[in-house]
Amino acid sequence: DLDLTALTGSFKKGGYDEYLSKQSSTGASAEEVVIEGENYSETKGMDAAVLENYEGRQGKAVKTGDAGTISWAFEVSQDGLYNVKMNMYTEPGKESDIERELRIDGNLPFNEARSITFNRIWTNEQQSFERDDRGNDLAPNQVEMPMWQDTVIKDGTGFYEEPFLFYFSKGKHTLSLTSVKEPLVIDQLKLSKPQTTPSYQEVASRYKAEGYGPAKAVSIKLQAEQALYKSTPNLLPYNDRSSPALEPFHVSKQRNNAMGGWAWRLPGQWI
Repeated sequence: DLDLTALTGSFKKGGYDEYLSKQSSTGASAEEVVIEGENYSETKGMDAAVLENYEGRQGKAVKTGDAGTISWAFEVSQDGLYNVKMNMYTEPGKESDIERELRIDGNLPFNEARSITFNRIWTNEQQSFERDDRGNDLAPNQVEMPMWQDTVIKDGTGFYEEPFLFYFSKGKHTLSLTSVKEPLVIDQLKLSKPQTTPSYQEVASRYKAEGYGPAKAVSIKLQAEQALYKSTPNLLPYNDRSSPALEPFHVSKQRNNAMGGWAWRLPGQWI
């Protein structure tokens, strides 16, 4: 087994690795703590408003501005490491990613918590491609699709693949989000046990026990350039002429027949 405490000196001071090494003897919590967004304890320098039945979501939520801090007070009954999940609505703003700083009990748990990023959701303005006067497909305009999202707080740079773990001791705590940029509507925050992905063998055994069999006579083809949602407006359909097997293909005209390409290279991007 890897002894994290022995490696503490090699970790970047104040970084997430050092933070986890200090919690090496702490197990994951099995408790779940639900914090309703509208039940915030205080705000500082922020225009916050409680919304009711907002954008199809029943109940109350809180709209947080693009500046200032909002905090929630809560209590946990079990020491342990938790993921922090959030149910949120990407309120229209200046069309950039949403960014927050996260603090626990007024302190920054680790450096990476200074910049927590949440993606907006984008789509093609229309799925049929317009053409220029020479008959070539044009790239579609990108428009934002604000919607409710369930997300778990993680590293936006992709350096850490798994969602962040946060240590909470038994007792009373506060969690604060400081706006770096863009507004955000928050319905609920949830402290939960870390997510675990089952192995293929476990899933296959469950499928067999439930009586699932192989699909027959089914063929579903999806054209990648007809992507429904994406994390950035930079992910566009484009023309790839490397093979006539690409669909659609034209010997002389440009046809949008592929998706992503060089634009799809940054950690955390999704289509």
